[in-house]
Amino acid sequence: MHRYIALAISIASAPFISLAANDYNLPENIQDGNILHCFNWTIAQVTEELPAIAEAGFGAVQLSPLQGNCSPGAEWYYAYLPYDFLVRPDGPGNRVELKTLCQEAEKYGVKVIVDVVANHINGSSAYRASKWNNTDLWHASTFKNINYSSRQSITHDNLGDYPDLNSEHEDVRKAVASYIETLKGYGVKGIRWDAAKHISLPSERCDFWPDVTAAEGLWHYGELLDSPGGDENKLVAEYTDYMSVTDSRYSSSLLTAVRAGRAATATGLYTTRGIDASQLVYWAESHDTYANNGGATKNVKQDVIDRTWALGACRQGATALYLSRPSKTAYSDIRMGEKGSMHFTEPQIAAVNRLRNAMGNTPEYLDAADGVTTITRGGGGACIVVSNGQSRDVTVKNGASYVLPGTYTDEVSGNTFTVTDSEISGTVGSTGIAVIMGGGSSGVSAPVLDPSTFTEEYYTLQGIRVASIDAPGIYLIRRGASVEKRIVR
Repeated sequence: MHRYIALAISIASAPFISLAANDYNLPENIQDGNILHCFNWTIAQVTEELPAIAEAGFGAVQLSPLQGNCSPGAEWYYAYLPYDFLVRPDGPGNRVELKTLCQEAEKYGVKVIVDVVANHINGSSAYRASKWNNTDLWHASTFKNINYSSRQSITHDNLGDYPDLNSEHEDVRKAVASYIETLKGYGVKGIRWDAAKHISLPSERCDFWPDVTAAEGLWHYGELLDSPGGDENKLVAEYTDYMSVTDSRYSSSLLTAVRAGRAATATGLYTTRGIDASQLVYWAESHDTYANNGGATKNVKQDVIDRTWALGACRQGATALYLSRPSKTAYSDIRMGEKGSMHFTEPQIAAVNRLRNAMGNTPEYLDAADGVTTITRGGGGACIVVSNGQSRDVTVKNGASYVLPGTYTDEVSGNTFTVTDSEISGTVGSTGIAVIMGGGSSGVSAPVLDPSTFTEEYYTLQGIRVASIDAPGIYLIRRGASVEKRIVR
């Protein structure tokens, strides 16, 4: 098996020092890997499965909201009707358990993300802290359903029967910002913002987002389902001043293509509108598309979801969310504390994660034909997806000649693939997913260059500016103000 170990140091540092970040080669930054959504799991259940999560290659794990009203056994949706902006024991777990999870996760290189509900508070005074009974902290005391053709309505009217918090009010901003600081203090590394498009931006005379994302060292992403309304391009660009965002319509288009057995030729919707992929989150499904009444993926087979997820999960820049599916499908049968599927440990999921982790931000080339999508990466790897999931022989394009010529073993099926400068040939197994990576076994090696010149000029190998040192297969790669050592073995 070919695996990459990526290490970064300052250019000014010399000589190059070998440091092992963790045994699973997980990325340092959340955006540079993929996220496992442990939807409805207790914190203790996540802690117990950390070895499996790390072995499956997930760089981060996402928890359900911790803000109360949803103890184990309760219907899942009560987690999205918060009591307050605190870690409450009537949720997936308590503060001690969260601290323990973060400490243990750090040993594996896994980052912890917490889902935060900040747009609204519980609609019943019995299930919210008394301070939230102050209607000055709401946009209006009279409930009004959202008109999705109006940006003002999207940010000021009510999701369901729940008070829409006055995000412009200083007390609201302070309460949420304090909660985020508390989570950071427990060791949390990332925040998922529920219903982010329903909270106004600074251009709309609201300082909520700059205030609540001010804590240094945290990664943020916001749920933007469909259009945020108004001038969408301008609004999405402004959201990304503070966080990554979900490209849900692109994710939906990938699923549509896979379900129809078509290759996925489109690029991300938001990338076509000027948003860099490094600020995007893809998925094959989310807890909303699975758990809600009428959820679009509720009855979609897991293998179809896997192939859809693979198409977004091995891309340059973007991260991808993988849902641990609940065991039940009916809206009110899905309960907090019932650990979801362990399907994420399957070889095809782990292989795609390893490819994403190894390639970092190296360039990509997407090719699609005859129901097969191929994504080659400039670090020397490829993911091949047969949309209909049938095992078949393929001869696909080695886009930009990113994969070095040679003979490879598919990390999913164990089948042999042969790579030339222009083509990749082999048999994709029954999952419909094949992953190859590494330097091949044909004896092809990098040119041996003088590393002393590396700080002065670049050399190009397979589309990446590198200098080879030590031996064939060991490279220095410049990334902005740092140098990365990549070892192929």
